[in-house]
Amino acid sequence: MGNEIVIKKLKEIFENNTEKRILVLGTTCLGKTTLLKSLPQCRDMDALIWELLPKNIQEELSTPSWTEEMSKTWREYVIKAKRIIKIEPGHPLFAATSFESDIIVYLNIDKNTLRERTKKRNTDYQTAVDNDNRIKEEIRLSNLPVIVVDV
Repeated sequence: MGNEIVIKKLKEIFENNTEKRILVLGTTCLGKTTLLKSLPQCRDMDALIWELLPKNIQEELSTPSWTEEMSKTWREYVIKAKRIIKIEPGHPLFAATSFESDIIVYLNIDKNTLRERTKKRNTDYQTAVDNDNRIKEEIRLSNLPVIVVDV
């Protein structure tokens, strides 16, 4: 689906739920950062966490290829960020993990498109699929209303 259509759907969801804390979830390589560029009222979990990182950790994580140790460090900061970052009505949060919210928008991507995008970004396809499956499980366990938007 084209980004313009996805952006239009997201704007409509946001306009119909202005009083709710909205969490937009999607796996890696899905295009969340690209969508965010057209949705200035939204916040990016990665950018917010990056601001919380000490300078030396930012430098450590700024290399093009991540090690398992670097992923572990990032996950530790994500856990810490969940206690600090709060979603505010009118400012949906784009993320790849759950945060306290009133409603979830799940960005659904078909496996073929995901495979193409991970290849293009030189990212591991199976990791993206595993992240997507973890996100789906977090959504299931949340018992929150979910709106699915195909990307």
